[in-house]
Amino acid sequence: MSFLDGFPSDHIRAALAEYDGVWPLLAPAAYANQDLTDEQIARLVGDGTRHPAATPTEPAVLKRPLAERPRPYVKCVLLNTGHWPMFSTPHELAGILDEAAGRA
Repeated sequence: MSFLDGFPSDHIRAALAEYDGVWPLLAPAAYANQDLTDEQIARLVGDGTRHPAATPTEPAVLKRPLAERPRPYVKCVLLNTGHWPMFSTPHELAGILDEAAGRA
């Protein structure tokens, strides 16, 4: 089962087909209200890489059951940031990921 099989996703599949099997980069306006500076938005738009469609559409193949795998989850609200903590709060995010890796 793929990620997109878990919810109504025809609109996403249609967009992927329209853009030759990749997620298109977002327009600068889509990053508004995400706690990003204009410079950070320019970097995302200018240096971003389109995401391959296979990631959400192809089933994941795991060598062991999902329940046996560590699965730390970082809630961005704990960082007081939007969806892009790697840009808006990189040091804080690195600390949380480092701590989670130590527990895994």
